[in-house]
Amino acid sequence: MHVFSIIALLGAATLGATQGSNATTVTGKLGDAKPVRNNPVIGETWVATFDSTVKGRVTAVAATVGINYTIDVQGLAVDKGPYKYHIHLHPVPESGNCTETGGHLDSYERGDTPPCDSSKPQTCEVGDLSGKYGTVPGPVVMKE
Repeated sequence: MHVFSIIALLGAATLGATQGSNATTVTGKLGDAKPVRNNPVIGETWVATFDSTVKGRVTAVAATVGINYTIDVQGLAVDKGPYKYHIHLHPVPESGNCTETGGHLDSYERGDTPPCDSSKPQTCEVGDLSGKYGTVPGPVVMKE
């Protein structure tokens, strides 16, 4: 299976989706992100595993509406957080060079200015998971 996007947590990653829409201000050039409903792949699962200084996994499961994420990571430096995490356009290559993952998944051409409003996740980049669900502090994170 070809995973078409990557979730970045310290440069590593997996796949994503969008949340609901009820904003009055359109933030993307192509409109606000629309909720993905009745996914044709309900239950399909993608996993990003970290096994370096940072260990753990990020799991994404296709649901009836959107994607459900679980983050279970340890080894984050407390003094460097809070950490952001995103879905990127390309997978992390074998070389581990995270700069090759490209930009954030941004299907509606929103960009990151103004900052994402977590109370209106449809106004965020599709791949801005920390903008929608909050940053993670470290050193251990378990978030569903």
